Amino acid sequence: MEAAVPAPFVYIMVVAFVLHNAEEAFRIETWAKRCLQPSMARWYGTAAFVVAVSLLSIAFAAIAIWAVTTSDDLAYRLLALAWAAIYSNALLHSASCVLSSNPMPGGWTAVLIILPLGCWSFYQAIDQALLSPYMALILFGTGALLQVPIALLAIVIGNVIIAIYKLWSKDGVHGRR
Repeated sequence: MEAAVPAPFVYIMVVAFVLHNAEEAFRIETWAKRCLQPSMARWYGTAAFVVAVSLLSIAFAAIAIWAVTTSDDLAYRLLALAWAAIYSNALLHSASCVLSSNPMPGGWTAVLIILPLGCWSFYQAIDQALLSPYMALILFGTGALLQVPIALLAIVIGNVIIAIYKLWSKDGVHGRR
């Protein structure tokens, strides 16, 4: 993939992802308690989810900055893969909005921002011969397969960080005088 993606567009992708994560974070805990089994819902506390999506946003922003500042081929490939994962996640949110009486949080930004931006970006990448249609399909499929385990790993890490913080602030050095 040739490094021909305009920097402003790359940064718009990052802002879109951050907005989507913020929309999710506001309602995730309530949605999880209402729609998931209690054993699963406990993982979706607001604080842990905010940590998780912050980590994902920082990682995506770091890849974007790397791609834009170095024009490195690997950076652009990772950026395209990450964007494909974000786009496939937006498809899940969109389907949830249409098919569920309790849609997943993040549906508005998925439908109004991520999906149109994703369609346009993949169209442009194919049109400008940055990606072949076959490579775009491979990227999308790989992103779709990776987005769930990456999101779940981020949620586990978010929960671990919150648990450590709670232990530290309650019984740790911070709590003793």
